[in-house]
Amino acid sequence: MHTDTHRPAAAPFPLVDGPAGYFDISEPALDAGFRLPTYMSPGVYQILAWDDALDCARKHCYEETLDGRIWSVLWMAVLAVQKYPHEESAIFSCRIIPQRGSSRQSETERFRIRCDIARSGEPILTITTPWED
Repeated sequence: MHTDTHRPAAAPFPLVDGPAGYFDISEPALDAGFRLPTYMSPGVYQILAWDDALDCARKHCYEETLDGRIWSVLWMAVLAVQKYPHEESAIFSCRIIPQRGSSRQSETERFRIRCDIARSGEPILTITTPWED
């Protein structure tokens, strides 16, 4: 992804180490191939995180954990960045088994990866839903 590191941050939320309320997923993102600090929005977390009881009951059926769902999103983000290497953001899709109900069918969820500038002036990556700023 391309970014101009000389422009001020345009994010609507305060950026210190990362966006307020966002989840730091830099470690698995590094494993996926991203070299910048990477953060996941609360909206993405709500899609990916099942409550503990549901997670425990379902992982025996699906062998799918929160870490696995995050990895799936990161891998699809890698492919989106490879497809659009000179863009500041890219929309991509990932099939996720929803937490609601007892569905065994995955559903397509859309996400956006964007290169932002933290207050420190360092570039960061954020993964959000398409309707989040």
